[in-house]
Amino acid sequence: PPITHGLDLPPDGTCLCHSIGDPHFLTLDAKNFSFQGVGAYELISLPCLGLLVQTQHCPWGVGASANAQVGIRLEDGTVVTIQDADVRVNGRQVERTDLDPAKRLSLPGGALLTADLGASTQVTVGTVRIDVRLRTGAASPVGYWLDVFVEIPCQDVCGRTSGFCIGPDPASEALDSPALLPNLVDCPADADGSARRLQGCEEPGTEDCCPERSFELADALCQVVACDEVARRECLADCCLSADPSCGESYRDRGLCPEPPPPVSPPAPAPAPPPEICRCHSVGDPHFKVFDGGSFSYQGLGVHELVSLPCLNLTIHEQHCPWGTGAAANAIFGIYIGGVKIVVLEATTLVDGTDVTPPNNQGVVSAGDGVEIRFSGVKQIVIEAGTVLITIRRRFGSGSSVGYWLDVTIQLPCDEICEDTSGFCVSRDPQGLETSALIPQPVDCEPVEPPPELCEPVGTQDCCPARDDFTEAEKLCEAVACDAVTYGNCLADCCYSDDPGCADSYNDLDLCDFPLSPPTPPPTP
Repeated sequence: PPITHGLDLPPDGTCLCHSIGDPHFLTLDAKNFSFQGVGAYELISLPCLGLLVQTQHCPWGVGASANAQVGIRLEDGTVVTIQDADVRVNGRQVERTDLDPAKRLSLPGGALLTADLGASTQVTVGTVRIDVRLRTGAASPVGYWLDVFVEIPCQDVCGRTSGFCIGPDPASEALDSPALLPNLVDCPADADGSARRLQGCEEPGTEDCCPERSFELADALCQVVACDEVARRECLADCCLSADPSCGESYRDRGLCPEPPPPVSPPAPAPAPPPEICRCHSVGDPHFKVFDGGSFSYQGLGVHELVSLPCLNLTIHEQHCPWGTGAAANAIFGIYIGGVKIVVLEATTLVDGTDVTPPNNQGVVSAGDGVEIRFSGVKQIVIEAGTVLITIRRRFGSGSSVGYWLDVTIQLPCDEICEDTSGFCVSRDPQGLETSALIPQPVDCEPVEPPPELCEPVGTQDCCPARDDFTEAEKLCEAVACDAVTYGNCLADCCYSDDPGCADSYNDLDLCDFPLSPPTPPPTP
């Protein structure tokens, strides 16, 4: 058929389209626009390939919206729907047991679904790949939003292609009866309240229009894309229209600014300034990243000091329980911040001894003294006090002796780190604590004796005690194979334990770009 979409596309190469954040769009011909309507819309229709993608927008922050549901129809009529962590094929929910060890599921007609349930879903059909990433946070009334990426060879774009991937008109007309989304998410709008808060605010994301937080804090949250003018402007709009600390998550994992920009002058190279935001984490079995960017692992049991920042009145203790064969993992965190004592366990969060977990683990709890706790489902909570963000993710599986483990990331401006800071976040020296005022009742986890001769180093071809085949660990960790340190940590975890969720602490980091060519589908049993 004749070309009718009107786009100036190159004859070869890859064309990209996305709908991210609140939401912001990239068309197939690399143009940007934003559209904040509420309802169901067509993202892209490719009639020549029999492919259709529809999305539902729910309110987001103040006066904006975001994707709450995605429907994908393939040429043979198969329909994939994605809502929160719920992924369905023709109405049937996809369970972990439906996926092979590489988290893949073959679909009719040669299509392939790859799902890290609760994090991301990819549908690959022929030369087209659709990637849907789940973001959790209080910016949306439903507690999450979805970012959608479409990738297709430019030569395969049909002449009658339509939807937001072509442009805002006429795609901005909401669909009365979206065929792929018969059960719309219930997300009531707050138009009147949003309008009041946006009075006199014409361009969200600027110093004069940042109703939900200080512009300086929004700018700090968006430094990860400071080198890209369009992405930074979109990120600032998202973080000015919402007080959610995860407002910039739609941009953090896109790898737009892998290195700081080179200095403009003088001719003699100046020393690179330290990063504005410093992070420390304790994840997996456990592996640590310190504030200065270094990393190490420590598998000792008992209660330890993760960090003490006396100048910020912040201390975090963690208890390690056995994990797999000869390793350990976090089972409880005790946090003292701003005069408030917080304890995080498997399914409960205590403030000064009182359980403050909200219904359905969704919502924001004020702990007093300027400390807020944001619950985004049972798997994630965020503690915010001033410029300090503490993100805790719960992981569940048989790798741990108590059936779960906890990952934590601490984020704050680098210039606020005290000189007398101590703990794993600054030192590789373990600081075991016989007693802890922050963890008065440690988790009961009996030590597990390692084998008499545990091989070293664990996580290699010659040392994978929990699995008969080292390639199983390699497949589980392939999503982070591009990052040598993270890949090594993941292999160690999956060789210490045969838990199929051993790689969960790493796969949602989105460190590596997806391959341009789809993986080979597994043979049909």
